[in-house]
Amino acid sequence: MRSLRTLATLGLALAAMAQLVLVLPSSAPASATGANSITSPDTGGDVGHYTSLALDASGFPVVSYYDDTNFDLKVMHCDDADCAGGNDSITSPDTGGSVGWYTSLALDASGYPVVSYHDCGSSLPCTVRDLKVLHCGDANCTSGNSITSPDTGGAVGRYTSLALDASGFPVVSYYDDTNFDLKVMHCNDANCSAGDESITSPDTAGWAGLFTSLVLDASGFPVVSYFDYTNDANGGLKVLHCGDANCTSGNSITSPDTGGSVGWHTSLELDASGYPVVSYLDFTNGDLKVMHCDDADCAGGNDSITSPDTGGDVGLETSLALDASGYPVVSYYDVTNGDLKVLHCGNANCTSGNSITAPDTGGSVGLYTSLALDASGYPVVSYYDSSRYGSTYDDLNVLHCGDANCTTKPTPTPTPQARPGDANCDGRVDARDAAVILQYSAGLSDLVLCLADADADGDGRVTALDALLVLHYVADLIYSLPP
Repeated sequence: MRSLRTLATLGLALAAMAQLVLVLPSSAPASATGANSITSPDTGGDVGHYTSLALDASGFPVVSYYDDTNFDLKVMHCDDADCAGGNDSITSPDTGGSVGWYTSLALDASGYPVVSYHDCGSSLPCTVRDLKVLHCGDANCTSGNSITSPDTGGAVGRYTSLALDASGFPVVSYYDDTNFDLKVMHCNDANCSAGDESITSPDTAGWAGLFTSLVLDASGFPVVSYFDYTNDANGGLKVLHCGDANCTSGNSITSPDTGGSVGWHTSLELDASGYPVVSYLDFTNGDLKVMHCDDADCAGGNDSITSPDTGGDVGLETSLALDASGYPVVSYYDVTNGDLKVLHCGNANCTSGNSITAPDTGGSVGLYTSLALDASGYPVVSYYDSSRYGSTYDDLNVLHCGDANCTTKPTPTPTPQARPGDANCDGRVDARDAAVILQYSAGLSDLVLCLADADADGDGRVTALDALLVLHYVADLIYSLPP
């Protein structure tokens, strides 16, 4: 009777094969398990230059960047916190020439991306060189987009940095290559389409306005950090604090760090008192620097200036945010080792207790970084993985740290132990493996994770006989499979 019941079970299992749902092993995203997650959500060509990142209301990354293969602006909206689901929305909202350089992104009140960027024209060297603003018509930039060129007065629009005022109108700082000036634009509508935007040049002294970073103070007045190339040898870091919303009067311009060629790749935030905190590159010494001003204009002369990372040539492409305690968190590129680095300061001035990690060391990675903090205060960073500097990739990468300091490395995937019959590599031998083998042998699927183990009879082939052998084993008709 036992043999008849066993054979009946075997027959039912074979009859159900065609309808059996394949359940393959899966794992949670690394950050969900407390480890860093590193993904490459866009690998379609040479992509990931000039990234700018923000997090939507669900904590999902939204990134603008340049596609150097197709010369297009791209916008990605991830469908999970790690950009690991494979169903991220990736669009090219502007394909008109070589567009998308120096992007800066913010999300409006509806979560729709707003991006400032540089239009280089139809060929290289650049033939147009305008400032452009994209306002997406939905959260994924798939329809209803507005694209305008609010400043076409010469070669303008490099090093853009964008924020939205209380009405959702864009405010943008950028460099005027024709006149070598810093410019600030305050749009009069959400799309910068009215043609009557306020455009000013608050600093025209020499070559000023490279590497801009802009935020708005509590009154909506722009505060901008930038590099003054004219004063390069004697300290090129500058800070502008506008006297009104349009930077038309009452502006303050200071040079708070004069210690060599400093002020490259600036990134600025305001602390709870409205005092600027700026990360930047000290080009003279090849160091990362962080400055915390002791007043709203950086004019007091008692600003805190530290060099928290002096380990080689470090500090390119900085991006800064402040944690809940007001402590700086900075992503940047380590040229010496070709690595992405993250600094989490131990206090508001980065004078002690700092954490410095290199969460991605896979090739030459970490150019064009942009950083935000999730609801737990864990860093999320977009950046470029570049073959031009020795890697084999040209991809957009996204790092989601598993803790506030990015100290937890990704959990390694264990190598499955060889087990005859375990075709789906889940560590068990059951009817699911027989289903995988049958579909593979019939040419209906190639999802065999452990091809060697699928050869249950050890004859060097994967056939229906292997599936039958597995079912015999599952039904206790045999008690072992060939090693």
